[in-house]
Amino acid sequence: MFLGAFLITPAGLILWGVGASKGISWGGLVVGMAFLGFTITVGGGIPINYTVDSYKDLSGEAMITVIIIRNTLSFGFNYGITPWITASGLQDTFIAVAMISVGVTATFLPMVKWGKALRRRSAKKYWAYVESGVAAH
Repeated sequence: MFLGAFLITPAGLILWGVGASKGISWGGLVVGMAFLGFTITVGGGIPINYTVDSYKDLSGEAMITVIIIRNTLSFGFNYGITPWITASGLQDTFIAVAMISVGVTATFLPMVKWGKALRRRSAKKYWAYVESGVAAH
């Protein structure tokens, strides 16, 4: 399911950043922003759903952790993007951010390949944590 975000995020970033720097029509910018709006929703929802489905008995703790990470990254991006644009320009900044997004979003690929094995290996620790009462509801 994350393949869409993997492909559409850099496309939206490049379309918006390069398009804005080159003065393309507002329609192209809207399409770039629509791509980004889609991937922001998908990028936040899929990890939460994956975590809750994988670790049902710790879903509250896991969801809070995912949300904190997501919000911290959002804050960091919003805090740092203006100085970056000022220093590098709109086009170069958004091309770099698009390439960073490819690297970050590609982390779903190891989970597709090894996620099940990782969950199986961590099962003992998971159940010990659940049984310890730390995750008691």
